[in-house]
Amino acid sequence: MKLTRIDRSQARPDTSRKGYFDGEVKTLQLVGPNDSNEVELLAVYFSAGARTKPHTHEQDQVLQIIEGQGIVANRNRETAGLSR
Repeated sequence: MKLTRIDRSQARPDTSRKGYFDGEVKTLQLVGPNDSNEVELLAVYFSAGARTKPHTHEQDQVLQIIEGQGIVANRNRETAGLSR
């Protein structure tokens, strides 16, 4: 089993996703292709006003907002997420 500490200070701009974000966004890979063939797990940190550009995923995606607020949307609706 791999144990990973989520440490915001270790997050870096993700050059592999260039053009995917608007604004300052940093990522920290917690589980990647070398760890699992079944799941990818990232901690993603958005600065104020930053966002992802509209996109789709081939697999299911789980989002957990742990700080701040944001909007998660699909073709049919938007959901505001908030954590304090």
